[in-house]
Amino acid sequence: QAMLELARMLGIDGDRVVAMGDNENDIDMIRRARVGVAVANATKEVLNTADYITVDNEHNAVAAVIEALETGKIKL
Repeated sequence: QAMLELARMLGIDGDRVVAMGDNENDIDMIRRARVGVAVANATKEVLNTADYITVDNEHNAVAAVIEALETGKIKL
């Protein structure tokens, strides 16, 4: 919920929020985001929850998600 509240405070529409995680503590955030992303080495539950799976967290996962947004692989 804090992620969406921060987006609201920053004037960012909740439909433009992408969240990325790797462990069970990230599942609620991934579910609440417009697009939930799991890194490739995330737990099975996180992988099953995510809308999109990117590279593992040792291979520039944030950059890979930004590129996927820019190239249309991830659509908001």
